[in-house]
Amino acid sequence: MNQWCTNWADIDSKGDIELSVPTHIAKYLTIDNEHVLGTAIPLREVMRQGVYFLVDGETIEYVGQSVNLYGRLYTHEKLKKYHKIAFLPVKEKNILKWVEQYYITKFNPVLNIKGKSLLKEV
Repeated sequence: MNQWCTNWADIDSKGDIELSVPTHIAKYLTIDNEHVLGTAIPLREVMRQGVYFLVDGETIEYVGQSVNLYGRLYTHEKLKKYHKIAFLPVKEKNILKWVEQYYITKFNPVLNIKGKSLLKEV
């Protein structure tokens, strides 16, 4: 676990995420559920580094990250039932895991394992 990540986020009693992050990371933490669902694209169009969202109908079911997204999606066991994903390019490799964990905490997808978040929980 990256300890430096836990200093930037808290989840308040309502479940809202409160952030105090550097600007170079904050720019990646702006999308919401509607954005993910509205920008989901066919799998064949994705070949970059970043955070991805597996979408089933109107539900974000999984959030992941990879430096070789095409390769990761090709071998992804969870992809068997998915036809769409949404993708957030993240240029800085050293913050990929943190951005992924932010969206796991924000969207609480059913296929992500509970208790693996890098963000502090209340």
